[in-house]
Amino acid sequence: MTATMLLCAGLGTRLRPLTDELPKPLVWLGERPLLASLLTALEPSLVGVVVVNTHHLSCELEAFAASCGRELRISHEQELLGTAGGVQAARELLGPGPCLVWNGDILTQPEPARLRQAVTEAPLALACVPRPQGEGTLGCDDRGRVVRLRGRSFGAEQRGADFVGVSMLSEAARELLPERGCLIGDLAISLLENGQIVQAVEQQAGFRDLGSLESYREAHWQWLKEHSNSEGGSFCGPRVQLSPGVILRRCCLGAGAVVRGHGLLSDVIAWPGAHLEAPRSGQIVTTAGRVA
Repeated sequence: MTATMLLCAGLGTRLRPLTDELPKPLVWLGERPLLASLLTALEPSLVGVVVVNTHHLSCELEAFAASCGRELRISHEQELLGTAGGVQAARELLGPGPCLVWNGDILTQPEPARLRQAVTEAPLALACVPRPQGEGTLGCDDRGRVVRLRGRSFGAEQRGADFVGVSMLSEAARELLPERGCLIGDLAISLLENGQIVQAVEQQAGFRDLGSLESYREAHWQWLKEHSNSEGGSFCGPRVQLSPGVILRRCCLGAGAVVRGHGLLSDVIAWPGAHLEAPRSGQIVTTAGRVA
């Protein structure tokens, strides 16, 4: 069993005004919060303790943790500590041993068993998807060891890759974590500078970063392709109210959303309980009525 840290304390500035209402990991994706999808991807037989760090709108994350049906431990940060500092601050909640760390705005399907195997020989393993040589956020040698990171070279590159925001830290790597700082900039780079191994682990699943409004929209359109339940490639949650004459085209309407007016509603994402009026196009409407 591997302890898991879900990094959820960020301010989510690129997702405003959505994150003025909810912390980034709780923004709605389809019919449930993003964090609920992350927890579903964590197979209980492979992961043990799950810790969530909080800062911005922490009460919302605490309420989610109390009602999600799965035990989550909360590590609250009075001040933002960074990705490395957040894991360090949660050390007692996580317990000893290797730790899976997952950015709370990344939708993917991690492979904890393969990552854990990788840190039997390296202090740090980064989950990635392959790219051609010279492309992507990191580069690897012929043994899958990271040799390019943050624009710096540490060896001969054979292929590129994109880091998917999921990593595994060995217990030895956890001892090196600063009280404030970044897992990549302050831990991974330091390991490489000191001649230690950072292992890249290619995973089968792709990934989506929901950290910006554009990527958030794109993730919804992908979700709609798999879940549309009405004409026009749209999704309507339970208790959605549509006035007669409202036409939907590629919309995602959360539970209890109310659409008044008459005409076309296209490319609209409405959170549960949102109230809006047709015609409307290309907008995200939150429960409280914020519009992006």
